[in-house]
Amino acid sequence: MKKGRLIRRIDVNVKNLYWADSGDLVAIASDTSSVIDKEFNVVGYTLKC
Repeated sequence: MKKGRLIRRIDVNVKNLYWADSGDLVAIASDTSSVIDKEFNVVGYTLKC
């Protein structure tokens, strides 16, 4: 079993959460931004509304 640790808190009102079929990617989406997380490499994008 893999053990994890908190490396970044993402404090947003989550609208959708998407997992890749492979299980190694997750996308967190809100009304104004989204974050794609792969093995602790977090890339954030701000969407222009």
